[in-house]
Amino acid sequence: FAAANEEIGKGRMPTAGFSHAQTDKVKAVILFIRKNYQSKLTLAELSAEVGLNKEYLCRLFKSVIGKPPVRYLIEHRIKCSEKILLSPTGTVTDAALASGFDDIGYYIRQFSEIHGVTPLQFRRTHLAEKRA
Repeated sequence: FAAANEEIGKGRMPTAGFSHAQTDKVKAVILFIRKNYQSKLTLAELSAEVGLNKEYLCRLFKSVIGKPPVRYLIEHRIKCSEKILLSPTGTVTDAALASGFDDIGYYIRQFSEIHGVTPLQFRRTHLAEKRA
């Protein structure tokens, strides 16, 4: 739960006011996402994993973490894809597919939204910095 506790600490709202059961559900979703991010995950699967309905899970997760669970999943996938982009042989397609995206265009849009540059620009910039 250590990684999940760290994520909860980054949330917009303090965990005070949430029961241990509620924060444990959020932690369980975080851990499930981290373990299964490369698979096709749905909100229905996430909510079933912790025994909550989808709407309640979204409200609870957003209250504790500061973003909905699907957004957290996307951001986690993007973060994991960065490692592949920064490897000498990694490609944008490799990074997208290995991190759970099955639509390269969607991956590029999400990456650009988060980083302000495309994955290829990110790769070129960071690899050039490593060489300098």
